[in-house]
Amino acid sequence: MTATDIASVLRSAASTAGWSLCVGAGTSRGAFPTWDGLVETLFEAWVHSPGTNPVEEPAKLISILRKESAADALIQAAQDRLLLDDNSFALWLAEELYRNLRSKLSDREWSTTSRILSAKNPGEIDFDCWNEFTPIRAAHFSACSASAIANVVSPLFGTELAPSSVLSFNAEPLLFGLINHSTRLLLGASPEPGALRKTMDVVTRSTSNIRPTRIPYVYCHGLLPVPGILQGPRQPFTSEDKLVFSESQYLALSNQAYSWQSSTFLSAATTSHLVFIGVSLSDPNMRRWLSWAHSVRQSELLAIDSNHRGDSTRHWWLRTRPRTTPGDRKHAESWIESSVSHLGIRIVWLDDWDDVEMALSRMLGK
Repeated sequence: MTATDIASVLRSAASTAGWSLCVGAGTSRGAFPTWDGLVETLFEAWVHSPGTNPVEEPAKLISILRKESAADALIQAAQDRLLLDDNSFALWLAEELYRNLRSKLSDREWSTTSRILSAKNPGEIDFDCWNEFTPIRAAHFSACSASAIANVVSPLFGTELAPSSVLSFNAEPLLFGLINHSTRLLLGASPEPGALRKTMDVVTRSTSNIRPTRIPYVYCHGLLPVPGILQGPRQPFTSEDKLVFSESQYLALSNQAYSWQSSTFLSAATTSHLVFIGVSLSDPNMRRWLSWAHSVRQSELLAIDSNHRGDSTRHWWLRTRPRTTPGDRKHAESWIESSVSHLGIRIVWLDDWDDVEMALSRMLGK
């Protein structure tokens, strides 16, 4: 399947099982650092922190460390080297996560952007602020696939084509904020009474409130605060205590027989069609959950039809083609397709990330 020939698979699914959007760090690429970039930032902070003995060749040292350990292990090590407890490390991590973005914005632009990213619904702040964010979005976020996704998803709210849920494996709210921004602009300066009602529920823990009339936006790896924004004591927008960034946090999640993240993901994977964008699908937790859901589906299909053979794919992964020679590309694509078919996933190949909006629109029959 490619972005140009994919059928309207989600339009037909929406009226039956429904579909859910599953997004990862790739949707925010360009606006926020990658995990490897975050590791380099943490390493630089350690190099220049008080009490650190002089480092003779920082570039060579970080190169050695990156070969020795995965990013999550190095993030864990950074917390230990910087002598920070979990809460202090989460707050410090938020500052580092937003540092590059803030450096590109004026004080007024950052004030507007931080309000947009922290707003829980389109009616929370005035229209002028949403409108003022439009050129900021065009200048700094238009290249992110999150912006393209928001353009496609926002008009679906209130229709049968709307996603059943959004599962985010990011610790920042870029897609959430861009969906709210697109939704508010569609409503215009003078919306009809009741049009500014809340459309998405922020889910950061098992006790988060979810209304049947709203779409759950689930932060499976927790949510860092936007620097400079005060959180309400009763319904905080963040969940630093649920972060899954370091190796110890990831292993804690892996070793639990039950977690609200696994139950939420399994529910979506079992009952609806998942669309993956900006994820690598190398995460062992995610692969294990998908394997469980697919195994149950295979068993049930076999019970219904004893002649059933092979994988039954019902999920979709939008990703770019592997970068290799034209002659080897088909081989690489076949191998990658085989690596996820047993998880119930089919791939929609994109020539580049600019194709996300077209592919998702075609899948919805738009």
